[in-house]
Amino acid sequence: MYLIQDVKPDDFFVNGQPRLLAVYEALVPWSSFSKVYFNNVEVLYRHFSNKKALKQSPFKFFNFKYGQLVLKNILLFPWKITGYYNQHTPVPIKKSTLIHLWNVEEDIFVQTSKHKFRDYNTDINHYLLCYWQIESNDFQPSTKNFGKSISITAVDQLPKLLSKKKTKLLCVNDDMAMTENDLEKFSKILSNRYPDKSQFEL
Repeated sequence: MYLIQDVKPDDFFVNGQPRLLAVYEALVPWSSFSKVYFNNVEVLYRHFSNKKALKQSPFKFFNFKYGQLVLKNILLFPWKITGYYNQHTPVPIKKSTLIHLWNVEEDIFVQTSKHKFRDYNTDINHYLLCYWQIESNDFQPSTKNFGKSISITAVDQLPKLLSKKKTKLLCVNDDMAMTENDLEKFSKILSNRYPDKSQFEL
């Protein structure tokens, strides 16, 4: 994860509320990891099933900051919670949300925390906290351009992304298909972009 532009506290929190992308997604089993997202939604169904937050604050969900992603909310409006769009970038979470969720869903949190390796059939992940804040209507809309995630195999996109003023967070994921050449290109691009070492590297 890289901070590629200056960030401010209100990029993450406004009036004590986290800034989030409240965009629904139709979950599909594209990999074993998808089951973790299903587990998250299953927990939400025990507490929120009728999109009450959307009904209370529709403009938080149908918001121009989401760009074309708002079409997902329009298309999925007739259904109950089907899943959420994830940018695979850091999400702001309130400590009080974690404390509350641990109290009301202690068993699944304890079970997940005991696993040294992910158990896709039962585990949840940190996105549950993000979704909970959305369904609790305890958030403010973020913008879809705030963060971006790419594979290291798409390293040729980096120079363009690094020059974008609106994108402040960049997640570069490793990939089973990546090569030594990808890593060398990646290192060279970063060295050219950031030639000076930070204080903690000196």
